[in-house]
Amino acid sequence: QFKIILSEGKYVRCAILLSKRSSEKLKDNLQLFNEKFEEKFKEKLQRHDGVMFKEMQVLSLIEEVFEIDLLYPHRLIRNRAGEYIRNLKKSDIKKLLLDIIIIEQLESSFYIQEMIATLKTRGINEIQSFNALQQIKNDRVCFAINPRTSYLIEKVSPIINSIDLDDKNVLFALFERNQTQPDILKFLKQKSITLEKNLNDCLDNLISLGLITLLNTMTENGDLVVTLLKLIPEL
Repeated sequence: QFKIILSEGKYVRCAILLSKRSSEKLKDNLQLFNEKFEEKFKEKLQRHDGVMFKEMQVLSLIEEVFEIDLLYPHRLIRNRAGEYIRNLKKSDIKKLLLDIIIIEQLESSFYIQEMIATLKTRGINEIQSFNALQQIKNDRVCFAINPRTSYLIEKVSPIINSIDLDDKNVLFALFERNQTQPDILKFLKQKSITLEKNLNDCLDNLISLGLITLLNTMTENGDLVVTLLKLIPEL
């Protein structure tokens, strides 16, 4: 028999269907979700015309309040993991966890619950495992692949595959608001980066792919590519 908890706000009523009794924290989170939802969409709710909200708009709020991203597959950021592991003590649970992820070749996709179960077979209790996973996530060594991130990766991967390292470095310079060629070259020099090809060729390619404008300003897709490359450098 299912249990239902309900929270009613000024404009919306939200319910959660559960297989067992709700915790007080979940009830509080449902009330918090109502408050945040009405605050975020107040103007639209006041003149609501019956049109459904876009899924992605609501999903980010659900993830924030209920922390459901813990249910999503997670991905290791390999460029950060190596240095991170070297700074951990041999007895640190985080080191054991990351070693398992790498040895089992789970860098591109692993689930929190599965990792907790694996660590339990090594004699580590669930709370310790969860805290270690949460710390790794907070330290930005891994991240959840939620539907929004998965969609964005799928959308921009073909574009990223069309740019080389020189193009990426120039794009990063432009992202930092270095719009003239002297400023771009100065930025790259400060980063000890030397281009293998002509700067104009890089700019032409970025323009043709719609990542920057003719005035060397970032487009929406350009911002998106840089954001994902910062998050997942190996893309």
